[in-house]
Amino acid sequence: MKPESTSHADLENRVLEKLLAGNHPILEALRRQLEGGTVRSREFTGVGFFTKLCPSPGAQRAPTPRDRFHVGGVYAEITGLCHGAGFVLFVTDGYLDFLEGFCYDEAWPTQTQGARLYYAGPRERDPAAIDA
Repeated sequence: MKPESTSHADLENRVLEKLLAGNHPILEALRRQLEGGTVRSREFTGVGFFTKLCPSPGAQRAPTPRDRFHVGGVYAEITGLCHGAGFVLFVTDGYLDFLEGFCYDEAWPTQTQGARLYYAGPRERDPAAIDA
């Protein structure tokens, strides 16, 4: 997915790439949905954001037995945030739905360039959890 060129859009792209990394049919299908996909809308909440995604036209549904699930486990160190940020990708009916970014008890920064992304905590992005 290639939204407009801003530091926030760049962060979204990097986060989506990290969330969907891995060799699994569900993750592979979701990555294909990003190719040619667009951002439908963005809402900044003051402590994070919701980015509504529109998969590429004609994209195939991800082969998942569940109607809804999320992929998480990606976090970031961002200048201006003392406690960092986290990200969760929500999938509905086998299609990308929205990306949520959030921080902990502080305001979301206006600039996110140079954010360091990492995996931490429970392996929510583990494909075995998606198949459950």
